[in-house]
Amino acid sequence: MKPLNQKLKEQVLKELLKDYRISVNELANKLKVSRNKVLTIINFLKNNEYINGHTIITDPFLLPQRTIFFEIKTNPNEPWLINELKKIECESLDGIIGEYSLILKIKIRNNIEFNEILRKIDKLMAKGYFKKYQLIDVLETYKENGVSFRNQVNIAGLDDIGYEIIRILKNQSVNPYTTSEISNILKSKNFSISQPGTWKRIDKMVKDGIITNFIPTLNRDKFQFTKFYLRIKVDPAQYDEIAKNFLSQQKNIVNLYRTGENYGLLAVVLTKGISNFNEFIISLYNSGINIIDTNTTLVIDEQLKKILIPAILI
Repeated sequence: MKPLNQKLKEQVLKELLKDYRISVNELANKLKVSRNKVLTIINFLKNNEYINGHTIITDPFLLPQRTIFFEIKTNPNEPWLINELKKIECESLDGIIGEYSLILKIKIRNNIEFNEILRKIDKLMAKGYFKKYQLIDVLETYKENGVSFRNQVNIAGLDDIGYEIIRILKNQSVNPYTTSEISNILKSKNFSISQPGTWKRIDKMVKDGIITNFIPTLNRDKFQFTKFYLRIKVDPAQYDEIAKNFLSQQKNIVNLYRTGENYGLLAVVLTKGISNFNEFIISLYNSGINIIDTNTTLVIDEQLKKILIPAILI
């Protein structure tokens, strides 16, 4: 069997990262290669765990969900704690270096969900050695998974079925669900909806701008990206301006949030190693933007083994 062309693999992956719903025929025509070659590459990416799942990106202004980070203190002798945290519906769970050992990202709909999550974490921490965690509340989302957002006037009104569809689409396996499969999952959760009804719901959420992207999740180990949480302090009067007009435009910043902390901006940064991260930090300070201070946390282990890498970084 001939080795697969590396450039073509990257091209296929970049197109899938723009929208995984693109058909094999469309992709083959776009890249001017055979359909079989495209299929071979897609199967290679899945079978070798370059692609390990599928998800969606939603507009945080049109789909009002509260984003919360929990920084948790633990030690290597408490693997059970990580296993229990994985059972909580979260978007990321990272092992980090610093005062805290884990950072957990969760999105919730309302105070009822928040209180449920808080009770679960309190119960787990009561069994732990350190019994210590802190909560970081996101006040505004400027950028998420490589997509920048602007504040929208109209807020979408979704019912329970709509939110459940969002949850299902955000947590798909290496082969994305069909609308028929989603309909069956909904029925197993006591939601009565047909396959055509499911398709119409998803189509409307796309047209309304609630769902902005359909993308694969990737195995970071295969791409050798290093992940950092970067806290940024600027003049309080300039947080919004700097976040929207400068920081959110940086390709290595994949997530950017406003928080109520002393360092008012929290960014998730991906680079090819620590040396490239150092170059990135120097470029921020040399940009002419009034950045007062930064604080960096290195991610040493992604417990969920799934990462969203924008096509621009591949």
